[in-house]
Amino acid sequence: MLSDFDGRVLSIVPQERPVIRAGVSDKGVTRKHAEVIAFTREIVEKLQIAGPANIQCKWDGGDVSLIEIIARFSGGIPLTIAAGADFPAWLVQLAAGVKLNAQIGKFQDGLVMMSFEESVFATETELKPTHVEKPRTLSKTRSTYVN
Repeated sequence: MLSDFDGRVLSIVPQERPVIRAGVSDKGVTRKHAEVIAFTREIVEKLQIAGPANIQCKWDGGDVSLIEIIARFSGGIPLTIAAGADFPAWLVQLAAGVKLNAQIGKFQDGLVMMSFEESVFATETELKPTHVEKPRTLSKTRSTYVN
């Protein structure tokens, strides 16, 4: 969910998490679930949540119940972005003073994201760097590094 700095809801992208490992979603699916969208919107408007938030809830086939509110991007943000709701880009626009129109329900429904853990095997010798470059700085006055 993303709202502007006045708590006006801009976008809600419900995701079903059918496969969860250690609290992390290994599989997610976007769902245009009207009840979840309405429930989320009501919570955000009542609490005047500004910016991104992960509103976790449960739908039992009839009722939606709140589990928790996490005031940050969720681990499912790559799925949200891929579904057409680029929350990080919109947040940058908001920070720049751009007034955005609400995009409720404007995302790709049924988009699936699957994450896989992969084991990589190498000898210690293969992992030793053969050449090390000094990181480049953005400017002489800033110490932030870029790749």
